[in-house]
Amino acid sequence: MGACFLVTWSDGEPDLALHERAARWLPFVPEHTSRQPILDGLMSVWSVYGEAARGSYVAADARGVLAYHGWWAEPAAAPTDRSVAEVLLDQVSHLGFDAALSDLDGDGVLAFVDASGAFRAGTDFLGASHLYFGQRGRVTAVSNRAFLVAAALHEGTLPGFDARELAWLVSGPGAPVGDQTAFEGVALLGPYQTLARPGRDTAAHLRVLATQRRDRPQADPRPRWDDLFGDLKRRAGQIGRLADARFALTLTGGKDSRAVLAGLVGAGVVHRVTQNYLESEPAHPDAVAAGHLCAHYGLPQAYRKTVMETLPWRESQARHNFQVELVFNAYDRKGWRDVPRESTLGGNYGEIFKSHARLSLALGPAEARRFYTRGPWLNRWGLLARPARNYLRGRMEAWLDGVLADGTPSMAIHDRWHRECRMHRWVGQAMQADGAAILWMHPLPGRRLLSRYLALPLAEREAHRVHFELIRRCDDWLWRQPFCQQRWSAWLTTEHLRPGRCVDGPTTAIEPAAQTWAQSGREVAAFLREREDDGLLELIDATALAALLRRMERRQSNRDLTSVFGIAGIRAALRGIDVLPMAMVAK
Repeated sequence: MGACFLVTWSDGEPDLALHERAARWLPFVPEHTSRQPILDGLMSVWSVYGEAARGSYVAADARGVLAYHGWWAEPAAAPTDRSVAEVLLDQVSHLGFDAALSDLDGDGVLAFVDASGAFRAGTDFLGASHLYFGQRGRVTAVSNRAFLVAAALHEGTLPGFDARELAWLVSGPGAPVGDQTAFEGVALLGPYQTLARPGRDTAAHLRVLATQRRDRPQADPRPRWDDLFGDLKRRAGQIGRLADARFALTLTGGKDSRAVLAGLVGAGVVHRVTQNYLESEPAHPDAVAAGHLCAHYGLPQAYRKTVMETLPWRESQARHNFQVELVFNAYDRKGWRDVPRESTLGGNYGEIFKSHARLSLALGPAEARRFYTRGPWLNRWGLLARPARNYLRGRMEAWLDGVLADGTPSMAIHDRWHRECRMHRWVGQAMQADGAAILWMHPLPGRRLLSRYLALPLAEREAHRVHFELIRRCDDWLWRQPFCQQRWSAWLTTEHLRPGRCVDGPTTAIEPAAQTWAQSGREVAAFLREREDDGLLELIDATALAALLRRMERRQSNRDLTSVFGIAGIRAALRGIDVLPMAMVAK
């Protein structure tokens, strides 16, 4: 991310004092602040790590003001002696906002005010980066942080929140669906939407506009795989345009991060990666598989402690809630005191190129409605109290109504749920912390690649055809190397030699949470057994909670670890939100 922006309109003079009060809720300690007066309002941009933007995340001239966060794959011919923001301002001014946004691949947000005062904003095509907006009284606000919008609408003070939104953390889906947030009047912009506010001499109000959906096959759905690998190389090659930034890779034994490595090697920029790092032990099968690749391509392999291992539980929980803006389960705890001055490359969002279809949904909309709203899906682990169950059921019904009204085929509904819940809301929420100060780049997703994937037969989507075609175009060595506890489908590789045996061994995706329980489990259990009337038992069934804690005394399953830290995060949020921004440190 590297930047947070806040745009407000208040039908009067720019309210600088409001922005200064709202800045208390920034997730990082800013290094630079930019104030840009606009028609009836003000744009503030706070940033760190300007090296990842070639200087600045905001650009302004006679054509208008543009701010961004995240990263965008710039045109290859664009000059590198200007900031990324200046290049993006050229693109928007030349093509128009909608055409420029549609033409860009990346993971970020653009906000633009033209010379007339007209405002436009939008996100990447997945909505992976978040954009929030709201209106209350005379104030309208837009930001890439929900806390900033909520504070701006309440004179700089963070208001109370709807605790029912936190029930998603221990639901079956694990993350919200739809555009609602925990703060009244604050909404999250959905994928394939943009924001618009007219300029002068027009009745000014913020509107949500729909753009062309790209999560369904297009008229020309079969671009050549060589061209799609060229797109991946162009996205990964963006790191070659950021000469002053440092880059680390998070290569595991899986297919998503390996496709990212293929893009880096293919683009000839793998030498820009200073190290590969994992939050695991060297003997972990992920580390063994990744270490084999690192040795081949000359990448140093490093191991880092998780935030859970570096901070006491209560502090790490409080930092987690503040930096992820509440709605992310604390079993995968975020919330750093400080972060290294480097960018990170990862394979997040690669799951959109793997099928999540549920065959039972082929029975039609009635079966979809039964599965998502009337079956055990919402309360899979039996922890939610009745009011929370009813609230989540209403939210899921509203989401499903919209999906069916869009004409989404029944067999495509669960893939769409995965993109809009697990990717847009869950991974996107994690990036509110992981990508708050540093630049996190996810080069794998692309518009044309998604269209190609959606045109594949189900069998090829389930066999991870996209990953196979991209990785084997890197070189003839990489695609043959073993993964961690998985391999290519036999029929997919019939025209080639079969890759070697996968790397096996004990793996637990949730190991850091297990370590936290071993160190602080008694403290966490005592915290959850407290009888204070803080509203927790309006969300969580008291009998189910007691049974959960008894099980945790005997054995800690992944399911129960997820549940107990999700509930602990909810109770901590109900007790209050501490302001605990992270700071950037020299690497």
